[in-house]
Amino acid sequence: MDLKNQAVEDDDNMLNRIRSKADENFCFGWAQRTIEEQIVGEVRCNKRRGIQMMEWLLKLGDKVMLRQYEDTKIFLHFSRFELLDIARKTCFQDAPHQCPELKHENNI
Repeated sequence: MDLKNQAVEDDDNMLNRIRSKADENFCFGWAQRTIEEQIVGEVRCNKRRGIQMMEWLLKLGDKVMLRQYEDTKIFLHFSRFELLDIARKTCFQDAPHQCPELKHENNI
């Protein structure tokens, strides 16, 4: 599933809570604070734990947006759940983590 949380207060605490919950559910993936003051990331779990993780994430607030992948596609692979530095480029050619410059090109 893909995670996007807008206008998060106390980002570092939120990132640590997300990582802790992912570890508790034996999930892997990543989360990152962005320069747009959002938290984005990807989480991969087994089906039962994935549902629990998704339900927990949705309880974080009404600004949480999740996208559940139909396949097992995850863009960045880690053996555990990682918190990435804001400077690390994690945008891609396609949504949901499309690079801003590509979004602009596609809207022209």
